[in-house]
Amino acid sequence: MFIFILIIALVLLLVCAWFLKIPKCGNVVLVTGGVKTGKSTLSVRLAYKTWKKNVNKVKFYNALVRPFKKDKTKKPLPLIYSNVPLGVPYVPLTEDLIYRRKRFVYGSVIYCCEASLIAGSMDFKDEDLNENLALLVKLIGHETKGR
Repeated sequence: MFIFILIIALVLLLVCAWFLKIPKCGNVVLVTGGVKTGKSTLSVRLAYKTWKKNVNKVKFYNALVRPFKKDKTKKPLPLIYSNVPLGVPYVPLTEDLIYRRKRFVYGSVIYCCEASLIAGSMDFKDEDLNENLALLVKLIGHETKGR
């Protein structure tokens, strides 16, 4: 019996250590490091964790809070927008979103790996793109409701 309790305690300890290993993140997160140190893996994991938290918040709101409001429309579920293929469900980051012709779904997570894939050094000479990228970076928290 003692060994069974010890094994369960060890498994719980490992599970807690696994979840505590992931740092908390705010609106904008920059992950830096050397070559082959797991920057992309960590940032995808952070983006996925934030997305799951936002989806659960919206599902909770739609199931329990919305029925008591005057406006009965459901909130759309948040999405992960990415400029590179991911191992999780995502929506490609398109020019319409970058140029702000379309809005991001509120509560969504934008994962941008390698910013040079969006706009290289030669593209910054384009005044329109330069202005839209500056506005995107400045207003990203407002467009996704800061999540």
